[in-house]
Amino acid sequence: RNQQGCFKLSTRWPVCLSFQRLIMSWAANARSRGISSTLFIVRGLPGCGKSTFANRLTPGRTVAADDFFVRDGQYMFDPQKLGKAHAWCQEQIANLLVNGDAAVANTFTQTWELTPYLNICGSLGASYTVIDLFDAGMDDGALALRNTHGVPVHSISAMRHRYEHDWARGNPTPPWERPAPLSA
Repeated sequence: RNQQGCFKLSTRWPVCLSFQRLIMSWAANARSRGISSTLFIVRGLPGCGKSTFANRLTPGRTVAADDFFVRDGQYMFDPQKLGKAHAWCQEQIANLLVNGDAAVANTFTQTWELTPYLNICGSLGASYTVIDLFDAGMDDGALALRNTHGVPVHSISAMRHRYEHDWARGNPTPPWERPAPLSA
């Protein structure tokens, strides 16, 4: 448990049902302390099982930015709309947390990507638990074959390279808002 009272979970293997029960008991514990809802932030590389795991935690109450790109059952990714997709995802999560537990399943490779969700929890008085599936023990080729959105190996490799395993110590400021580095 970290200073914010949150658990940092990391696994390189698929998570078992008893582990899911443990996580749900943490949410029940939070409610017993007067916290109305818990957000499960499920992070990891494409194809590691984020959505599957999140949907088992909170059936019908799981959102991913990728959901924004699904129209009539077809995934139609548009990189120009990625900002809108994440804003939509954050809004959906805020609405769900008002009435109970929810889960968000995105790659969250860096801390700044998590920050809006931590802020939502803070403003709603909700607790959060970050569940880090990383690569579920698979290499980039296996992840590329497993992911449902056609993310290629080179993109997964780039995400792996920038992945902040210790998200609690990462930079919460988006890169475009950071001061420019000083020249030597």
